[in-house]
Amino acid sequence: MKKFRFTLLLGICVALFGILETKLYYLQITKRDFYVEKVQALGEMRENLALRRGQIFITDKNGNEILVGLNKDYPIIYAVPKEIKNTVETASLLAPIIGEEKERLQEMLSNPNSLFRLLVDKAPEEMLVEVEKAKLPGIHIDSKQHRHYQFEKLASHALGFVGVNEEYNLPTGLYGIEKYYNADLAAGNEIRLTLDRNIQTQSESVLRELMEKFGAKSGTIIVEEPSSGKILALANAPDFNPNLYSKSPIENFLNLATQSIYE
Repeated sequence: MKKFRFTLLLGICVALFGILETKLYYLQITKRDFYVEKVQALGEMRENLALRRGQIFITDKNGNEILVGLNKDYPIIYAVPKEIKNTVETASLLAPIIGEEKERLQEMLSNPNSLFRLLVDKAPEEMLVEVEKAKLPGIHIDSKQHRHYQFEKLASHALGFVGVNEEYNLPTGLYGIEKYYNADLAAGNEIRLTLDRNIQTQSESVLRELMEKFGAKSGTIIVEEPSSGKILALANAPDFNPNLYSKSPIENFLNLATQSIYE
């Protein structure tokens, strides 16, 4: 009886080890490429989304530091085309949700070797809900860091903005401090400016009033501390919102205080 129990127990252990080995073989050998691709997709996605710029500060009359340029997470919708089995069906179901043309979306999803394709940047909440409900293979939701200017138009010409263009396909400082100190900011270093928020705000308000009074097309105000040479305010008009820079004409980006030629 004891020998029978021992044999039975041994048989069960051998069976369990056999199942475990079969499972390990399946995961490590049969499905190896699948999991490697999953890791590669995640790594490529993170690489595409990375934006860790240093922050920008201004000050106030009491010397307190005020954060004006920072990184903020926004939701995104992206695809891993290599995970999509039926691009026609996926495009048909997804197109009305994200407001994209079905044919164009199908083309975006049709590269079987692609591990990352950004579909919607700064996706609204209701769109995220619909995408989650659809549960489409290869379509994912994550977050991406964007440069955010919490005072919007304040000191926009001094700060500049971060963006992409035909020369840069990754977020880069294109104007102002963001451009001048791009290497430092891209390395995560912080920049502290001598601009005084109160004086800057008042200067921009006065400039708007003067332009309206005299019907001027543009104007600039610079406030400097005589004893130290610190620039306390640098106001230009017309200005722009660096959070929505693509909605402003390119001539608005001209910093009249430093880029215009005067007699």
